[in-house]
This record gives sequence, structure tokens and C-alpha cells, in this order.
Amino acid sequence: MATCINHPDRQARRRCFQCKEPICPACQIHLDHHIFCSHRCHLAWRKQDRRERWRKRLNRLREWIDPRIWWRYPPFQREAWARRTMVAVWALLLLCTVLAAALVTLASRTQGLHDRLVQLEQARQTFHAHWLSPPEHTAGMARMRIASGPAPVDVLRNGVAVATVPANTVTSLTVPDPTGVATVWHLRETDAPQETWTLPTTSAASVEQGSGKMVALTFDGGAEQNALAPVLRTLQEYGVRSTFFLTGRFIARYPEETRKIVRLGHEVGNHTWSHAHLTTFEQNWRHQTLPGVTRDWLQLELLRTAHIFSRVTGTMMAPYWRAPYGETNRDINAWAAELGFRHIGWTRHGHETLDSLDWVADPSSPLFLPGEKVVAQLLERIRKPAFQGGVVLMHIGTQRRSQRVDAHLGELLQGLRAAGIRPVTVSELLQHAAK
Repeated sequence: MATCINHPDRQARRRCFQCKEPICPACQIHLDHHIFCSHRCHLAWRKQDRRERWRKRLNRLREWIDPRIWWRYPPFQREAWARRTMVAVWALLLLCTVLAAALVTLASRTQGLHDRLVQLEQARQTFHAHWLSPPEHTAGMARMRIASGPAPVDVLRNGVAVATVPANTVTSLTVPDPTGVATVWHLRETDAPQETWTLPTTSAASVEQGSGKMVALTFDGGAEQNALAPVLRTLQEYGVRSTFFLTGRFIARYPEETRKIVRLGHEVGNHTWSHAHLTTFEQNWRHQTLPGVTRDWLQLELLRTAHIFSRVTGTMMAPYWRAPYGETNRDINAWAAELGFRHIGWTRHGHETLDSLDWVADPSSPLFLPGEKVVAQLLERIRKPAFQGGVVLMHIGTQRRSQRVDAHLGELLQGLRAAGIRPVTVSELLQHAAK
């Protein structure tokens, strides 16, 4: 008699159902009506049994569907009509399969086309007129390309309609544009409220400081708004109104936040559409106009931003703008002034500035300062007579994970109040300086 594979001193009368090794009663595992020496042998048997079952099922199915097997049985071996019937049945099944596949493909494509048409119709209903190419001035004529929305569009030159574009069309226009005259182009849909338009007479000089015991708190919004909520909450708590410079992409991305800024009584200026570099300052520390920055390009950036702001808020944008990264020069300011936008910088005296540097997020940078030290430095400089009537630069988006400046905005407002300095908007600062 055999001995157990695990216990050589014991006799074994049974064998493992999988490996066939002898096992004693103490080593026997009863599973699935069989005896195994281990769970490993049981799992191996389960896999083998499962494969065998599937093989039998497939063979049974093959016997039912394979004509070569069918024809071995009567009446297919004796009757020709039976064989022809079988061929016809198989041809019909093949045809039905092809038709079903074609119908499924057609249905999916039809659904996709329907969804696309719905999206296009929704887009058409919400689409508004815009410039496809800005006006180009040549020999007393202006050439432009315009796409209209669901309503006809009037093309205004210095507030006077010079052409009308039908609804839902893309049109190229050529209209007179006398040289030597500052020209402001504007699009107005015929179903929109009538606007009063006057040719602005705006100074091309950049504003960096006003006068008096006041300071203008300004906040730039380029792409992010993760600091906007605490900024608005603090300003509302202290009853302070400020000036925000927003890009067109920011307004398009955060329309609700833009409306909230206006609803709380703050002033919104133009920060261009794409927040692109305008000069070579980053390359050579000189404010030379970049090759791609032209009069038409800059004015289109400002007009698109002003247009979407009016669409989102129902109000007109303040007649101020701030160049991205502070990169501007006399020519760029003059181009913006033709549209009525005056450039607002921030106060600088020598190496000292009212730039909060809250955009510096790298703690290893020599420009980095914790939020409380930024506020202390700003208060120290604002109290100096040279910075009276200054313009402070801050941001409503930050990449700092800690030591953020917006968390200490309340301390800045308390310090200004204690020093008798009133925080105001840019408009209030300029009005006081003009007196």
C-alpha cells in the first residue's frame, strides 16, 4: 500500500484527483465532489475543467451551424432540395448580418450628425458678431472681414454706420477711411440697445501716480482666479472699491466672477485679450515694440475684450487699460488712446515700487517675500511722501501654495486706514489729481 506524499509514515488509500499523488485522510481536501491534496491542485483542476466544458460547448455549436456536418445526415445526403435550402438559409443569414451591420453604422452616423447639427444650432443662437480680420488701411480705404450672428450687424466708423452685414454671413468689406483722422471701428447688432458713441480724446501718457493721501488698489486678472474670492470678500468687508484689469480670455472663462466684480461696484479696465508680450523688455530690457505687435493687432485685442465684457455684464468697460507685464511704450499707448483707453501702470521711484510681487511663487527667488512682509513693505513705502497718490499692483490669480499675499489684504487696508490714506479706484484717483 502507498504512503502519503506529505506523511511518509502513514498509509494512503486515496489519491489527489488532479496530481494523482497518494494522500492520507489528514491531507484530503474535499471540494467539488472530489478529493485534492491542496488548494493549488483544486484551482488547476477548475481551470482545466472550465476549458474542457467550453470545448464541448463549442463542438456542440459547431455541429449545429457547420453545413459540412449537417450534410452527413439524412435527408441532406439523399435530397438535393435540402442541400439547396440549406445554402439559401445560410445566404439569407449572411445577408441579414450585413444589413444589420449597415443599419447600426448608419444609425450611429445619423445620431452623430444630429448631435452636430444641434450643437451648430446652439452655437448659432449664441454666436455674436466679431472681426475675422481687423481693418487694414490702404490708400484711404479700409478693408475688413466680419462674421455676423443671428442678427444683422452695423459697422460703425467713429459712431457712424458705414455698412451693414446680413445675419449669419461672413463678409469682406471695403469702405472709405480718410487718412489723418483717428478712426474707431465698432460692431453693433441691430437688435442690441442703441449706444451713444463719441470719439474719445484720450491722453497717450501712461498713468503711474496721482496725488493726495489716497492710493489706488488695482488687481490684474490674466488666467487664474484662485485669489479672487478672498480679495472680493475682504474688499467688501472694509467697504473698499478697487479697479480690476481683466483679459478677454479671463472674462470668457469666468463670466460669473466677472459679473460679481461689477455687481460689487468695482471698476474693470482692459488687460488685452490674450495677455501677450508687447515689447522686447524680456529679451533686452528695452521697451521696443515686438514685430508682430501692430496698431490693428493691438486695437483688435482691446476691442474684443471690451466687446465680450459688454456682452457678459451689460455695461461698458472703464476707459483704462494695463499692458501685460507692464510692457508698453509711447506708440503702443497712442494706439490704445485712439480707442479711448488710457494706460495705467503702477508707481515706481528708483528701485522701489508698489508692485506687490505676489506673482513670484518660487520661495528660492530673491524677489520672493511672504505675504505679511509684502504688506509691511507696501505700507512702509505708501507712507512716504513720494508715494502719495500711488497705484498698487496686485493679482487675483496666484501660483503660491502658501504665504499668499491675498490672505493679508485686510492687514494692508487696516494699515492704510491707520495712516489716514484712503484706498480708491483709478477713476477717483485721476479725478482728484485733475482738481
